[in-house]
Amino acid sequence: MTIHKEGYTPIALCILFIFVLNALIQFYSPSATAVKWIVYLLSFAFFVVTILFFRSPALDIVADDTTVLCPANGMITAIDDVEETEFLKSRCTRVAIAISATDVHVTRNAVSGAVTYFNYDSNKNQTTIAVQNNAGLTVLLRQTAGLLPQPVITYVKTGDLVSQGAQLGFANLGARLEVFLPAGAVLNVDPDDKVKGGQTMLAELRA
Repeated sequence: MTIHKEGYTPIALCILFIFVLNALIQFYSPSATAVKWIVYLLSFAFFVVTILFFRSPALDIVADDTTVLCPANGMITAIDDVEETEFLKSRCTRVAIAISATDVHVTRNAVSGAVTYFNYDSNKNQTTIAVQNNAGLTVLLRQTAGLLPQPVITYVKTGDLVSQGAQLGFANLGARLEVFLPAGAVLNVDPDDKVKGGQTMLAELRA
């Protein structure tokens, strides 16, 4: 397991905060042994939680144009047929994924191909990305930020060529993802399933 690059600054700030807090406790209450131990334990727990939030497991992924991989760890909260009106302008199968605080927050490309559409909606703090694979089928991914007022983090733009399973970005706390699958896709998941980014196959694509 490695630490994701988005975690370098937060982890450094976490260490600085813990150092300053413990130094102040030691300076102002050197004899308050019980208080110091409580602060030590809480500091350690805070550090561990921060490290785990930014963990980035190494994955061995073999790209397959006939499949759609899950873009993130989490739970399937909904599967339905909808009209995608922003870019595809067609009926699609929507798979919604919720990322919990304890899940890996790295997001990954669901398919290999060319990024044909990218849009960031600052009002909704939402990013929409469409990727067309080598068979000409388009899969659309929409990520909506969660509890924190941070911009959605993505590393692609229109025209980029992406590889299935490669890092797409990083989800903040409480983020939600939606995958829009083209007609004919055969689902491999059900609502309430736990899924893993870059490992769980969401669906098979049929040309």
